[in-house]
Amino acid sequence: MTMNRLFARWPLLVAVAFCAYASVLLWNGFRAQAQLTAAAEARFAAEAARQAARLGDFLAERRSDISELADAHEIEAYLTNKALGMSLRYGLAASLEAIEQRLRRWQAKTVFRGQQIFGDIAFVDIDGTRLAELGNGDVAVALPSGLLGGPVIALDPVSRRIGTVAPVRHKGAIVGAVVAFSDLGILAGHLRADPDATGLREVLLSAAGEELAAVQVTPALDPELGRALVPLPAGQVVRTAEAVPPLPPAALRGMVVVRTPVPGFPLSLATLAREQDLYGTITSRAFLHALSVLPPLVLLAALMLDRMQRRNLALQARYLETARRRDELYTRNTALSREISRREAVEAALRESEQRLRKLFDAAPLPGYLVDPSDTAIVDCNDAAAAMLGYTRDMLRRMRVSDIAPDAERCEALWRRPTLMGEAVQFETRHRTRSGEMRDVVIAAVPVDIGGRRLACSTVVDITERKLAEARILYLAQHDALTGLPNRMLLTRRIAEATAAGEGQGGGFVVLSLDLDGFKAINDTMGREVGDTVLCRFAERLRALVRPQDTVARTGGDAFTILVRDLAPSETAEQVAQRLLDGLPLPVDQGGYVSSLCASIGIALYPDDGADGRTLLKNADTALDRAKAERKGGFCRFEGWMDRTLADRRALERDLRLAVERRELEVFFQPQFACDSLRVVGFEALIRWRHPERGFVSPGVFIPLAEECGLIVPIGRMVLEQSCTLAAGWQPRCRVAVNLSPVQFRDTGLLPLLSEILHRTGLPAALLELEVTEGVLIKDEDQALATLRSLKDLGVHIALDDFGTGYSSLSYLRRFPFDGLKIDKCFVQAQQQDSGTRTILEAVLTMSQRLNLRVVAEGVETQEQLAMLREQGCTELQGFLLGRPMPAHEVPDFLARVTVEMAGREGGRHLRLAVSNAMPLPAPRAAGQGQG
Repeated sequence: MTMNRLFARWPLLVAVAFCAYASVLLWNGFRAQAQLTAAAEARFAAEAARQAARLGDFLAERRSDISELADAHEIEAYLTNKALGMSLRYGLAASLEAIEQRLRRWQAKTVFRGQQIFGDIAFVDIDGTRLAELGNGDVAVALPSGLLGGPVIALDPVSRRIGTVAPVRHKGAIVGAVVAFSDLGILAGHLRADPDATGLREVLLSAAGEELAAVQVTPALDPELGRALVPLPAGQVVRTAEAVPPLPPAALRGMVVVRTPVPGFPLSLATLAREQDLYGTITSRAFLHALSVLPPLVLLAALMLDRMQRRNLALQARYLETARRRDELYTRNTALSREISRREAVEAALRESEQRLRKLFDAAPLPGYLVDPSDTAIVDCNDAAAAMLGYTRDMLRRMRVSDIAPDAERCEALWRRPTLMGEAVQFETRHRTRSGEMRDVVIAAVPVDIGGRRLACSTVVDITERKLAEARILYLAQHDALTGLPNRMLLTRRIAEATAAGEGQGGGFVVLSLDLDGFKAINDTMGREVGDTVLCRFAERLRALVRPQDTVARTGGDAFTILVRDLAPSETAEQVAQRLLDGLPLPVDQGGYVSSLCASIGIALYPDDGADGRTLLKNADTALDRAKAERKGGFCRFEGWMDRTLADRRALERDLRLAVERRELEVFFQPQFACDSLRVVGFEALIRWRHPERGFVSPGVFIPLAEECGLIVPIGRMVLEQSCTLAAGWQPRCRVAVNLSPVQFRDTGLLPLLSEILHRTGLPAALLELEVTEGVLIKDEDQALATLRSLKDLGVHIALDDFGTGYSSLSYLRRFPFDGLKIDKCFVQAQQQDSGTRTILEAVLTMSQRLNLRVVAEGVETQEQLAMLREQGCTELQGFLLGRPMPAHEVPDFLARVTVEMAGREGGRHLRLAVSNAMPLPAPRAAGQGQG
């Protein structure tokens, strides 16, 4: 309460605070004024002292100048000559002339602000007689009595001159003096004054108060003022109005003056200035005294205002109380009137809102119900709901929601939730249409009060199509699009389920990994459509061979995996695999030739061969690789040592990468001979790898590995570049054949690379033959044809390698621009025992002659094979009988030796073969690089 009263009297508190604050400001004002005044007077006195010092220095310099002149050697020479008795006529006149010249030079040297200081200069004897002079010689000179002490300066205010006298001594006695006169006005050049004589003014006074020098202004200084200024204390600033006695004239009021003695001379410098110029904007004391009256006046006014305010507050309180009572009565009456109006407006708005909601409910595109949750009776519905269910609105109003729901009890529980929870709810259920079709729906219901009844207003979204789409998407995500079998994702999930069930119950299961044997050849030769048909038939065969509870999955390409759960006690995993192999052989029509397609199987058991799905699948694949390596069409169960085999393969891949980086692979060359003359017509480039630990690694091992891990392209580039470089230097010139892998053939950079290598090595394009297999032609025949034609445009030769091992070779000869064929060694070596093979080989040779194609028979190893090929008309031969693969550095010697033997042979039919020290290891060839 006390604080509230203080706040109510805030004007008085503010006035008291203001008075205290103003008092402090006034005290500081008086103090600051005194400090500023003292500082201004100190600066004024200091400047006057500097001016007086400059005047003293000027007069002292003149005294020093005249003293220097009195000691001049010209005057000393004159006095010496005179003492020697020299007469004026015979020598003294010249000395006096020299003195005058010296006086003239000295006069010209002593200047102040461009004006000569001394006007009259004379050299006089002890009696004052002028012996030598400059200027006006009419002025009488009386030597002062004080010359014994040195030069004397006398200021004459009457003649307005400054007389400077310096004694001339000769042999210790004063024998004369040098006298110089200057205008007293020259001292005015050191003084300051305002032009209007009302501001700053400096006056030089004698000891008697006579004005000696001043800047001439109007009006002139009153002579009485000078005598009045002399008694003033030296260096003290005095206001003219406060001087005792007062300074005349009265015009000097409002000014200050300071008298400063000139050091070294009986003179004073009087400096006058206006008070306003000296003190500037320093507040006058009268103004501060006037301000000091303000705080009491403010405090008095605040006291009066406080009293009046308290009286007004009392009157206002009585008035407010009366007004409050009147307003309270008016407010109650107004509130009653507003409440009546509001109720009327609410009722009207409710009626209008009900009409709008009714229209909106009826016209809404989404189905909607108004349901009584107590018994699920449909109170009302819109046209969309009737259309969705196939009923009329009147029929639905006589039904319950439980009548159209498959589960009436669950339906009633769901519809009671909005009223029980008192908020909007959403749930998913199913409705039966009038035709009996079940529809999946999502219902959003909110509780509403209508006519005193607690109902649930809902919207219904038909999600049947969405559920079907989701199921389809889920199916597609977990099943193979071609065969309809589960894919790897679904298989992995089911293996995880089986693993969890096995851990809980202690049961085991089997994972079988299958791979079709020979499917790649079918896919490459017959096309992808035929391959897809074979895969679908194989998938149907697998489904027919397993139980319904087992899972058959396609995990990629021609790879399948079977999960066999709950294996019967009387059946082993091996028996299951054998049953599958017995029922799997699938007949396939390969262009009129029906073959039986089989599979190889790898087996992994849980928990013996792995505790999780990833390990089981990996181990089953490892066992499958082993089964394919041992005998295609069989099965193999996983064993621990197989992991080591896989690790060895990974190590071999790592070493192969290092070998490619370090350029450790070597290119060997196997000669090719003309069948009739056995003349060397070319060489085939073969790749070899001398492993630092494993020794020579068969191309049949590392070439497939290079194709799988992507190293075949850099290896092929290296073989092509080295072959062209070496062949360019062979003598005599002969052809070099390089095999292109399918990956190299499809590389867009092949043509630029080949053109650059031929240009750089200088090898004629006609001496390079590129060998391709059917594998590079199958996938995109149009693109392959364009590539082959581009290669032909470069001038290189194209040969079809391994002719006869595929099923489309004849059609390739018709479509593609080949220069020659290479007969696979299996035909060459089998024709002696198989008449059918011999017939096929003879037909190929006859056809090649008709098509003008060069034929190279590979794998010639016996004289019998050589003889048969000659009889059959083969054009070229290649094989161990004639020449083994040799390192690159042995080729020139081999060519030279064979050339000499050919030249020395005169009609002989057999050439003595010189077989080089080539590798004793037969070199099986692999797809992708030529091997011999």
